[in-house]
Amino acid sequence: MRRWGVVLRIASRDARQSLGRTLAAVILISLPIIIAIAAITFWDVTTSQRYQAASWLGHDSAVQAVTLHRSSTALEQDFTADRLSKTSSDEEVRVGMDTLTAWVPPGDQLIAVDTLYQLRLTAQDGTAITVDAGTQTASLDAPRVEAGGRHGALAANHAVISEDVARTLKASEGDTLSLSLTLAKERTTQSLSGSVVIDAIIGGSSRTIVGDGTLPIDRLAVAGRTQTAWYVTGPAPVSWAKVRELNASGFSVLSRDVLASPPDASALPAQIAQYEAPQSTRAASPWQYLLLVAGILLILTEMILLISPLYTVAQRSVMRTAAMIVANGGDRSDGRRLTIAHGFVIGSYSVVFSVLLSAASMVGIGLWSGLGIGIVPWWPLALSALLPILLSLLASVSPAHTSSRIDTSAVIGGRVWEPSRLVRRRMIYPIALLAGLPLLGLAAWLGSILALVAGVALVEVGLIGSIPYVFTRWRVPHGRASMSMRLALRDAVRNGHRTFPAMASILTTVFVACGLLITLSSSNEAGWNSRPHVGQRGQVFISTTDKTDSVKRSRELLNAAYEAVDGERTITSEAVLNGMVWNSGPGGPTRMVEAVSPFDGSTFTLAPDMGTMAELDLAYMVDDGTFLRQAGYLSGDDMVRAVATLNAGGVLVPDPAYIDGAGQVQLRSLDMSDIAEAKAAGASDDALPDAHVMTTRSFAASPLTRINVMVLSPTAASALGLQSLPLGQLLSIDKPVGPMEASAFQATIARQVPGASAQVIVPTVRSLVLPYVAAIIAIVAAGATVALVVALSASDMRPDLDTLDAIGAAPAMRRHVTTWQGIVLALNAIPTAVLSGLVVGVLAVITFARSGIFPTLGTLWPVVPWGALAGMLIGMPLLCALVAIVLTPHHQRRLRRIN
Repeated sequence: MRRWGVVLRIASRDARQSLGRTLAAVILISLPIIIAIAAITFWDVTTSQRYQAASWLGHDSAVQAVTLHRSSTALEQDFTADRLSKTSSDEEVRVGMDTLTAWVPPGDQLIAVDTLYQLRLTAQDGTAITVDAGTQTASLDAPRVEAGGRHGALAANHAVISEDVARTLKASEGDTLSLSLTLAKERTTQSLSGSVVIDAIIGGSSRTIVGDGTLPIDRLAVAGRTQTAWYVTGPAPVSWAKVRELNASGFSVLSRDVLASPPDASALPAQIAQYEAPQSTRAASPWQYLLLVAGILLILTEMILLISPLYTVAQRSVMRTAAMIVANGGDRSDGRRLTIAHGFVIGSYSVVFSVLLSAASMVGIGLWSGLGIGIVPWWPLALSALLPILLSLLASVSPAHTSSRIDTSAVIGGRVWEPSRLVRRRMIYPIALLAGLPLLGLAAWLGSILALVAGVALVEVGLIGSIPYVFTRWRVPHGRASMSMRLALRDAVRNGHRTFPAMASILTTVFVACGLLITLSSSNEAGWNSRPHVGQRGQVFISTTDKTDSVKRSRELLNAAYEAVDGERTITSEAVLNGMVWNSGPGGPTRMVEAVSPFDGSTFTLAPDMGTMAELDLAYMVDDGTFLRQAGYLSGDDMVRAVATLNAGGVLVPDPAYIDGAGQVQLRSLDMSDIAEAKAAGASDDALPDAHVMTTRSFAASPLTRINVMVLSPTAASALGLQSLPLGQLLSIDKPVGPMEASAFQATIARQVPGASAQVIVPTVRSLVLPYVAAIIAIVAAGATVALVVALSASDMRPDLDTLDAIGAAPAMRRHVTTWQGIVLALNAIPTAVLSGLVVGVLAVITFARSGIFPTLGTLWPVVPWGALAGMLIGMPLLCALVAIVLTPHHQRRLRRIN
């Protein structure tokens, strides 16, 4: 232990004396970890449902909550107010301003912000314009009011308008405008009018803000297209208990305190909790976890290879110190201890640097989100403490092993520098590479995961171990090559301790990135296809947030949502979805249908081997083929057969085993009123009563295996006495909404039409971006590797370049040598890695598909993102060349004068 204490003190002193080298090492180790942890935190926060819900509140922490009057009866909600449901009581609740003022926590105040749908402004000359969403409030500083930088109170009959509105009306400050607004009532409409004086013209588009009291709207009416949002501002937070208190009056509440620190799921009302997806199902899929773990392990290996040259180059100074220790009674193992101690000291400094900056970035992201540090995931902070020391120690092991074998007496005399043991031609590595490829093919043929792991390991080891053969080819460059290129190649061969880990780093990173890109893209596609969807990608499905709404209320909301979507994107076609959902009542549906097997009498409701519909929890569907065609479920011969069956009054069933030899299926309708009533009362599943059979009938049937529920024709549904409710509309739009803009689009429609939701049918941004994270890491790591090689070669070759300067070499040669070395490294490593990653990725996907290890991915098959691979194959060498050119030192002073 005394020896370790001595070498640790020596290493600490050396790190302090060589502050520039130490700081460079700490930054190289810590910066990728800090960036990765900040990215993980930012991604987790911004993609969370809580953050998206908080967009209603903004980033001002003084805004504690916002509430809207959603129902004339009591309702229940989840923490984000995205899921609403009526209670079992239909008794209307009377509300007044005293309801809100008595509810507001002490010290807080209410601020009303009215959204005025289709507000019409008319100038004195008769010119008119309709603003989709005007605003009425008492202050330009009110929450979520975009006043173009203006502040202060806004009196009644005064307004602030945007430049485009003013331009259309040919109006200026001080002019008077007439206002008109039409409100939809229960059975009629109400028209309101008023006039305003323009106080200011602001930037932006389609903005009109009028002073409080200009239009006398009923702020306590149930929210429609024209609505009032009551913001709670002040120091006192709004707790979950206060949220539930106002729910009893028909108001939904979005609280910053609840979003920042949500209560346990047991606090949710039973009607909401039974449809709440478990946290495990909302996270990444199992295959993504497996692939991510494999990717992380390989990326850590790459980082070790990236950091290792630092410690290898440090052998020059370490070995002289180790030689002095040997001369004073030490042994050769002291060189190993000294190198490892150097790694430990650098790793310790990196831990402090990484933890402090990672924690600061996480706190900053939490404060920026407006929800505080409660929304920040703190588990990545453990990685920032563990990874730097682990990477530093592992990276110092190979140089330490080399150090213990160097002749220290020769080092003292300055007579010899032992070349790196890394660069040695060993026949076993090319053999491993040649053996790995057939093994991967065998794994794909047999579906063997074990053979796949062994094959990937052999290919990776073979690729890295075969680099010395590339070095050998470099020894004899083309005769026409420039002097600077030949010097660069020969220096790369001689200093293999530097160039070998660099090439291995680039190879590993790009190889892993290409393999993960193909594997994750394929699994994402299979994961999307493993569950039925309510429509095709790019379509929009509008529905009501409260599935217990009356048919009349549902149709009104759907019509309003249709107009809102059409205002954002032009609708080209639409189809209505009819049927029943499981959360259609406080305890579920009161009527249900099941199929009876013609062989053993077993019953069937939902396909057990298929996931539920992603966007809607369907119980059964009623359709004549219109919606199925719009949703893309029917095409070709299947469409002809299915439409003929539905037109004949038949049904489509997901399991062909329930269709008898005559092409018919026996269905029976169930009375589930007792079950629904018991569920609404909070009864457990074990204590539920039995359903009662109402009607049993046989219908012509055809299979439809792409959806997990039965599709009944309107005739069949009527014959069985089943309800058919309008569940939503599927819209095709001329300019599809992409995954990146889907969240903002959905939030826009939700704000315009309270009680309605618009779901864009696209994969999540997380699943789409995840495969490309590996590619981004590969690009950054490859650029960093080339930069490191350029810096180290420029430092190591200074004595040789000084000699060349003395004998008349051009000054530009100093720059060209190091530039060529970085470029050649990238050109040799990247194409090989891309091709290897392509082969391994495709064979890995086929192996996973045939192994059956992921039973939910029944359609797993290779999906190759050719554009991304081509970008890596062409773009990465160009990027690395640019990095080498830019980062090569242009002016280096000579180390000594040569006479």
